[in-house]
Amino acid sequence: MTASLERNAPAPLYRQLATTLRRQIAAGEARPGDRLPSESQLIARFGVSRITVRQALSDLEREGLVERSAGRGTFVREPRRPVAWLPRLSGFGEHVRAAGMEPGYRVIEAGWGEPPDPLFGELGPTGGIGPAWLVERVLLADGATVGIHVSWLPGWLVAEAPERFGRDALATGSLFAALEQAGAPAHRAVEQPAPASADARQARLLGIEPGALLQRIVRRVYNREDRLVLAETDHYRPDAYAYRIELVRE
Repeated sequence: MTASLERNAPAPLYRQLATTLRRQIAAGEARPGDRLPSESQLIARFGVSRITVRQALSDLEREGLVERSAGRGTFVREPRRPVAWLPRLSGFGEHVRAAGMEPGYRVIEAGWGEPPDPLFGELGPTGGIGPAWLVERVLLADGATVGIHVSWLPGWLVAEAPERFGRDALATGSLFAALEQAGAPAHRAVEQPAPASADARQARLLGIEPGALLQRIVRRVYNREDRLVLAETDHYRPDAYAYRIELVRE
């Protein structure tokens, strides 16, 4: 472990240290099951404070790269990727559970807002109670951060069952389930995948470097009456979430 940290760099020291350790894990210098150097060893090797080391290790733990055990140390985790197999319209929670993992959600925002054009027209009239309902959540699989969903719902739908779309409900449940409970279950969707680069905010929420590659999915979901009930832009870490679509020609 010969890398050094730059005291005058824009990135804080804990992020530089996390990046150094992350690269060594990716390069196979520290393999699954290996114990990383102790906090004291990292402090001495890089000349940083204990809180810097702990912040760096917390970032890696949140990403699912390492596991810390009291009294034993920090160990590199076996990589686990919740693969999204899509023979039918389904949501993030269903994908993750199908991979044998537990989904989780961290709500960043839930409230009324004005969606960007041309989405505003697609969402339709809202009865004067607000333009549309914005939901932004960080997605977790077994506690590890894998993506961000920015979702917009039409005001008429949220007004039917506002308790289904509040912070408390969305901290533990899926939007697809909320749509069903509100009487507007998802019937079909149009999705457009594309690569993207993480901006500064996305990088902070996902625990990655700005400019890192992301997988972007733009999705429009419609009910059986072909009314738009959900419009969202999803960004996933490609090292943590594989998006696979199966097509059949009959």
